[in-house]
Amino acid sequence: MKKDYLNDVFKMLLWTLLFLVLFSFIPEIKIGSFTSRKVDMLSDIRLVKPRLRPELQNQIAVADTISPDTIAMKKDTIQIRKEPERIHDGVVLFEDYSGNESGLNHLCNALSNSENSPVRIAFLGDSFIEADILTQDIREELQSHFGGRGVGYVPMTSMTAGFRRTVIHQFNRWSTVSVVNHAGLDKNNLFIAGQYFTAEDGAFATFKGTSALKGLDVFGSAKFLFVNKENTEIKLTVNKEDTHIYNPSSADSLQCIEVEGEITSLNIKLSRPSGFTAFGVYLNDKSGICVDNYSLRGTSGTNLAQVNILLSHEMSRYVDYDLIVLEYGQNVVSKDVYNYNAYADKMIKVVGHLKECYPETDILIMGVGDRSKRGTSGFETMPEIYEMIDAQRRVARETKSVFWDTFTAMGGENSMLSYVEHKPVWANKDYTHITHAGGRPIAAKFVEALLYRYNRKEDL
Repeated sequence: MKKDYLNDVFKMLLWTLLFLVLFSFIPEIKIGSFTSRKVDMLSDIRLVKPRLRPELQNQIAVADTISPDTIAMKKDTIQIRKEPERIHDGVVLFEDYSGNESGLNHLCNALSNSENSPVRIAFLGDSFIEADILTQDIREELQSHFGGRGVGYVPMTSMTAGFRRTVIHQFNRWSTVSVVNHAGLDKNNLFIAGQYFTAEDGAFATFKGTSALKGLDVFGSAKFLFVNKENTEIKLTVNKEDTHIYNPSSADSLQCIEVEGEITSLNIKLSRPSGFTAFGVYLNDKSGICVDNYSLRGTSGTNLAQVNILLSHEMSRYVDYDLIVLEYGQNVVSKDVYNYNAYADKMIKVVGHLKECYPETDILIMGVGDRSKRGTSGFETMPEIYEMIDAQRRVARETKSVFWDTFTAMGGENSMLSYVEHKPVWANKDYTHITHAGGRPIAAKFVEALLYRYNRKEDL
């Protein structure tokens, strides 16, 4: 009778599979210069998700509570560190790590005087806020409370001009030099926008107000900032009819042309632009809220350490800031990377450098928003996001700045999935970037936190 080998083959396959699964748990082995390669048969089905730290569990799952004190080890001593309140009455609060809750004093004092002088806020960020997403709604909300008109900073040229809703922007014959594209970068011209502009003869840029959002169709002041080292002529036309010719002096220092009135459009045209560097225009009122969007696609924020201190001080004469918001991190979060201490170390230096550039300005760190990847049961929050939030909170703590938890404001874990599925759509199907509509609920939470802090100023 012929032997049936099927059972033997089946047993052999089971033993082989069992061996490979057990082998997956063997760590890498190093012998001299040789390192074995780890085999993981379960890698495609294993979900690596770090345990949430106590403070993250509180902020995601518990509202109306005060985060517990934490114990900080420092050499041979034990310190009890009081953590700021994070959520109160549904408000995702600004977490003040200044030590005496003075982290936003400068901004709040400026807001109290907004009827007499402008309050200027700069958002420095990546593609999460490009095309004025999020900041357009923060601007509109704050201007409704504290006055002011206009879109604020607009670059001479932009890859998102057709996508931006807050200004009608046309341009030609300009070149952009940025920290993302290092070719020919002159650090003497580097300010917080991370870019500057050179021109060909006949270069022009037109900026026109819009009624897409409130307060953007008319503004009271237009500033054009530049350095003119040679013999450039500037033709500036306001409201398509009032034209002025400027021949600024040749100098290495920053210059500014400002026009005032009820402005609906501004056109700038250059002749003989050799030696000319433009930084952009600022379209605002002489009082109320000014929110400037300095977004730069693909940046991590660490290149802000290259910002020229002297140029920043010169620009402060024309465009000073009461608050600088740093919105970065999405370009750094990577699959299977759970330690962002090196990034935090760099951003701590960045904040210190920005405080040298703008010594009277408050600094606020925005944590990354939710971001999803495909898991075993559909799209879910990347576990690496939690580690980045921790790193960014550490930056705020060690620089005595303010932190705001965008992740919690969006709704916490798996909120990005709800944004993508929302009607109208609040986020793109890359499960990373929000849409114009998606920026509005986050902006409402941000303004809610700011007004909560402002209304408490007398108690602090």
